[in-house]
Amino acid sequence: MKSGDEGLSQESSEALKKAIDLDPYSPLILREFVRTLKSQGKYQESEDTCKQAIDLNPEATWPWIELAILTGSQGKHAETESAYRSVINIDPAHPMAWSGLSIALAFQEKYLESENAIKK
Repeated sequence: MKSGDEGLSQESSEALKKAIDLDPYSPLILREFVRTLKSQGKYQESEDTCKQAIDLNPEATWPWIELAILTGSQGKHAETESAYRSVINIDPAHPMAWSGLSIALAFQEKYLESENAIKK
């Protein structure tokens, strides 16, 4: 038997899948689905959904940010760096991207680059 939170999370996931079927281009639905999957520990599916959102709208920063947070939490720091750099290419003034990039670089022991990124 599922606990209340697990049941709600599964119900949310199913409802969001149906919503995506109805409107696969909705950034709000895709973003919520990414977060729901992540909360369920379905990291690969969450990453795949981020990539789907990027394919649908390459100029949106939110899927890159979500992807960076997700990959960073899994210790995939090179992928995290790449995702934050993609955000910066879209929006060079994005403060979260610069601070996230700095952290990703530090985890890879690229300390000078990390220091330069945090100064942006």
